[in-house]
Amino acid sequence: MDSKDLGFCYRVAFECIGKENGIERMIHEIARRIGATVIITNIYGEIVSECDILHLRNEKENFDRKIRNLVLPNLDSGNKEVDFKLSAGSVMRPIEVKHNVEGFAVILFPGHEEKENCTEVVNVIGKAVAIELEHHKDRAWCSISMERQIVSEIVLGGKHEIGEGIHMKEKMEQSYLIPGFLLGIVRCTDHKHLGKLQSIRNQIYEKDQELLSYLSGDKLYLLFTGRKEEQKTAEFLREVGQAFGVRICVGSLFSDKEEIVSRKKFLERVMQTGTKMDPCKDFFREKECFLETICSYMMAENEFQGYYCEELERLRKEDVQKGTEFYESLKQYLLSGNNVGMAAKKLFVHRNTMIYRLQKINELLKINLNEPDTARMLLISMVLQELIDKSNKKVDEEGDLR
Repeated sequence: MDSKDLGFCYRVAFECIGKENGIERMIHEIARRIGATVIITNIYGEIVSECDILHLRNEKENFDRKIRNLVLPNLDSGNKEVDFKLSAGSVMRPIEVKHNVEGFAVILFPGHEEKENCTEVVNVIGKAVAIELEHHKDRAWCSISMERQIVSEIVLGGKHEIGEGIHMKEKMEQSYLIPGFLLGIVRCTDHKHLGKLQSIRNQIYEKDQELLSYLSGDKLYLLFTGRKEEQKTAEFLREVGQAFGVRICVGSLFSDKEEIVSRKKFLERVMQTGTKMDPCKDFFREKECFLETICSYMMAENEFQGYYCEELERLRKEDVQKGTEFYESLKQYLLSGNNVGMAAKKLFVHRNTMIYRLQKINELLKINLNEPDTARMLLISMVLQELIDKSNKKVDEEGDLR
């Protein structure tokens, strides 16, 4: 490769910046000119763009894994100067934007040849991709170490294969998975959700750096570590949600790292169920929606038949015919653990009004509301029926749209 080839690479990189499919065009033209395979990866070593002129993917088994193993062993949370030859026939350059490494440019040469100016070419590619990323503002930048981001991918993204061959899994767990875990999910349905979620992550990270985070689609998953209590974090997330106009769901404190995956899955169900029960609500706590979420699993298996009490239907008809509020009063009374004062407070009525309503409900249903088994049966039946009603309403609305 001579100075003309190098000049060509500079010219192509300059021409492609800011153009549609510019990065793809750049790596293809450069790869063909220098006769080498050019690859762009993210910080986890996953290939996001490539031009495999040498057809190495066909010749080498597990090509993607080999590329990951080429990149990942050289990552270090405190080292961003990764500008060196990885092995004979390959060079790598970090793609750095505002002092954050966002990925790597890799060039693979045929055989084990040494190529003149190869380091400068990979620098050109890396800098061009960095400029393109910043130009499109696809990311909102924050100073999260590469190691922390990799741990986040493994723990919250379920990409366990990323950790293969790194030989620092135990060290990572000791450094980042500190007991006292609290999970959160942020969901943004805005068409610009990526930029907004990135900005939210940055704001949270500036406030609390003991955080693992993972972006997937319209959701941002958060794992706070080293917590001793959950209320302050939950209130902070509530404020963030109000400021950005997004929906947030917060879990409960736990200490076993083996529960992270199952609790994340359950929290997703909490958000889904809570949204179904109250589409206008933007903040959910796991403990507040726990019963509804458990019932949603039963409903999903179509095992809810027979749980609805005829007494509750009589109560509903009474409300419709006479304009009373017995059904909601009973529900809040049961949700409050049969506490009259707390139920009255939730309904914004006087305690005596609540007592009167409960007396009328007892007369109408002719059952003992304070008998534990009866109370549980009524509450579960109410929650299940509301979930069914919400689902049926959604089906009817979708049918009307057709």
